[in-house]
Amino acid sequence: MNLSLFRSLFLLASFVNACTAFSLEFVVGGNRRRGGRRNGSTGLNAGERISEVLEPTQFTGKLEELAGSNQLVVVNFSTTYCGPCKIMMPTWEALSDEYPNVVFLKCIGDKTPELKSLMKSQAVRAVPSFQFFKGGVKVDRVDGAKKEELAKKLKEHAT
Repeated sequence: MNLSLFRSLFLLASFVNACTAFSLEFVVGGNRRRGGRRNGSTGLNAGERISEVLEPTQFTGKLEELAGSNQLVVVNFSTTYCGPCKIMMPTWEALSDEYPNVVFLKCIGDKTPELKSLMKSQAVRAVPSFQFFKGGVKVDRVDGAKKEELAKKLKEHAT
């Protein structure tokens, strides 16, 4: 390998590494406030009100538990490799703080084959997919990284 080609590859690799580190800091750490608290009134760290669905029975159990009530449940269906899902996470966490009477769940569909099947059963074809349930019945959904639409639908169904 000649020296100029080696240098070019090294510079390209360094650039990609720097961009990856920057984007991870922006997505993961850039939107967090120092001290880890989003809402001083709750005393919770950002996202602590969000429960992760680890198996399908958790999901169906929660819907069955709240079937007789008018309680709003919002589920964030995502995957570990989804960039838009990661970008939406700070918004999702902030909304969970803003609406303490809403049940927030997240389901990461590529963690297990069972969760992947759960996503299929809920007609998730693209991620992120935010689905709204009241009385155990699906009442609405927002597909894609649409912050304003998610906030609007949440406000509409939470009141």
